[in-house]
This record gives sequence, C-alpha cells and structure tokens, in this order.
Amino acid sequence: MAAICDNDTVVIDGAHGASIRWKSFYYVAATTNLSWKGWFATLLMEYQFAILVTAVALFGVRIIAGGFLLLLLWMYLWL
Repeated sequence: MAAICDNDTVVIDGAHGASIRWKSFYYVAATTNLSWKGWFATLLMEYQFAILVTAVALFGVRIIAGGFLLLLLWMYLWL
C-alpha cells in the first residue's frame, strides 16, 4: 500500500524508515503528437455525420454498393 499525506509525506507499506531521494526520479516519457493512425481515427470520428449523409445520398442516386460500404463504415465507427 502507498499513500501521499499532508506536508509531502509518502507512506509506503513495509518500508519503515526508508529515505527517498526525490532528485533521482526519472521523468515519465510522454508524447504529445498523434501518430498517423491516431490522427486518421480522430478524423473519422469527427466526420461520422458527413459519412452518414454521403451514404444516404449515394443510396438516393442509386449507387447502392458505395452507399452500403459507407453505411458499414459509419456503423463500425458508431459502435
């Protein structure tokens, strides 16, 4: 068990009297840029409504295969 208490006190179970050197902790590596997969997934989620409207429009002009594929893509993103 571990806990952080008042006055910057850290309680670690089973570490009686252990000293902690705060300066020697490593920084956690983190990235702020999206990969191309993350960017593309975000783009698809943002334009779900446009995909649905395009699928319905393709059904309206009798392009059934294209409308069906876009409708399947929209359903996959929605779920």
